[in-house]
Amino acid sequence: MKKAIVFGLTVLLTAIALASCTSIKHEHIFGDYVSNGQYHHKPFIECTWDRCLVDPVISKCTDGNGDTICDVCKHPIYYVLPDWYSSEWREGIEVSPELESELKSAKDDDVIYMYAFYDGNPSDDFVYRELTYLEWKNDLNEQRMLSTKLVSLLKDGEYLKHGEALYREGVNGEKWAKELYEATREYYGEELLSRYIVDGELLINEINVQIASCAVAIENIQDTLIELGAQYRIYLAEAELEKFKEIAPDAEIKHESIHFSMTKEEFSNLALDSKEMYLFCLDSSYYQKY
Repeated sequence: MKKAIVFGLTVLLTAIALASCTSIKHEHIFGDYVSNGQYHHKPFIECTWDRCLVDPVISKCTDGNGDTICDVCKHPIYYVLPDWYSSEWREGIEVSPELESELKSAKDDDVIYMYAFYDGNPSDDFVYRELTYLEWKNDLNEQRMLSTKLVSLLKDGEYLKHGEALYREGVNGEKWAKELYEATREYYGEELLSRYIVDGELLINEINVQIASCAVAIENIQDTLIELGAQYRIYLAEAELEKFKEIAPDAEIKHESIHFSMTKEEFSNLALDSKEMYLFCLDSSYYQKY
């Protein structure tokens, strides 16, 4: 029983550690990130200088005082909050805090400049680089699972390499229950065990090499999923643009979002069947020009 508990904790803590390392890395980048195989969007970072033509999703760059600045023109940048800071303006209309504030202070006939940002996951069948979004997610999960198993195998393998003697006679004062031994081998799989336990020896160097390879693969797939998410937003914006033009003639695609303007009253009664797909944000770049 003790060994069963230790084994379970080893697997659980390893999985948490790997997930934490991945999350920490991507929580601190700007743009998009991937967590548990799911695509997410982080706040846009936009240059506050209207003459800077840099794409709004830019690299993190700080000046000597630690302030975040545009890595092209060196002017300060600002954030557009993501959807988890949103609130419902009217039924089915999610808005950012900045847009909500502007709406509350505006009169019904005041024109407000905003944009619609799709913050959901791409469709599972959306193809990018010859694979669907679902296939990329599955690849990511497989690499993470393999990495988790290999990390725990570095410890459990020192016991498993002794084979059935581990539960029959015991090894170095350790004796497992037969059920635990069989369950542990089933968890790792005979293919994995035969690859890294050869002639009673645990191939530690080979395991570490494969763990490093998994880390690279995970990183590459995450980057690909970020690119895929951006391409899907563009694809969706192009498909939805005409719908927006019917209610807002000035609607146009910029930075993977649909930018448009309309009065507060028109927005409060938004006649758009796909409105629940979007987070509506204030187009701060327009207001900074005046």
